[in-house]
Amino acid sequence: MARIRFLGPALILFFGLLVLYIAFGNSSPEALQGLTKYRPSSSNPAAPKKARYAITSSVQTHHFTPLAMMLGYSILKHNNMNDLDAEMVLLVREANDDDAKDGVTKEDIEKLEKVGWKVRVEKELQFENVKIEDIRAHHRHNLNKLHLWTWTEYEKIVFIDADVVCKGKLDELLAMPGEFAAAPDVWWFQLTDTKFNSGVIVFRPSKKTFDDMYVKVSDENYHKPNEADQAFLNEYYKFRFFGLPYRYNFNLVMYKHHTDVWNLLWDEAVLIHMTMRKPQPAPNHCLEGCDEQGPSVWYGEYFKEMLLHHGWDGQIPVYA
Repeated sequence: MARIRFLGPALILFFGLLVLYIAFGNSSPEALQGLTKYRPSSSNPAAPKKARYAITSSVQTHHFTPLAMMLGYSILKHNNMNDLDAEMVLLVREANDDDAKDGVTKEDIEKLEKVGWKVRVEKELQFENVKIEDIRAHHRHNLNKLHLWTWTEYEKIVFIDADVVCKGKLDELLAMPGEFAAAPDVWWFQLTDTKFNSGVIVFRPSKKTFDDMYVKVSDENYHKPNEADQAFLNEYYKFRFFGLPYRYNFNLVMYKHHTDVWNLLWDEAVLIHMTMRKPQPAPNHCLEGCDEQGPSVWYGEYFKEMLLHHGWDGQIPVYA
């Protein structure tokens, strides 16, 4: 009886192995591998996901390249672009024959791309009745910012000046309502201006709006010949813009002239705007004996972190 009980399972095992041998015994190793290994078709590769939003800045001249590098590094340190459904895109002005000393170079673009920017080169916009050479040097090419309104592949765009540094999350900006949003400007004599600072803006791109703005830049009711983008945008969006909190354009003016407010809001500030004194390399940087020493020292330490992260320590001077 015990032998019968033993033979039953043995016979079942024997016939099972026999069936497997008949099915696969004469198959080549390649055929067997094909049964177990999935090979995806290359005829229809998955298309890369299109970003819904753009986090942007601009570099119009060579000397703003290190600041845009710092901005890009700081944005990615605190924000995940996939989580935001966004990408970082940098508007770079196409160099011309007059830019021998200060045009954006190929090497500049390589560094900007390394920190995470997707670079888009655009031609200088030309407007009737606008005297570019009469506009202050730092703002001379800022009307090129209007190019951004033609980037209609994005649902919404956040623009941040290159002399800004990020220390927090930007997701709230993408949820701002309306067609255009900006924070109030700040002056030594006035904490809250009725006009906004265009260093940080959020807007919906529109070719129709761009076409309208392009015409109105040449209209003296909207723009004086020697003014840059901020005066024009304030006139164009007058009574129609949504106000951003101070923390999204935390103006350096407050550090000296409204110190109590600066200290009150520092911890919640997200975008620090180095307006009064632009970060510069030695010997022109502000590390001691200047009115903006505190924020400048902080910026300098942050800049060193960026250089170390990308292996540029000793190759690029520290800006502060």
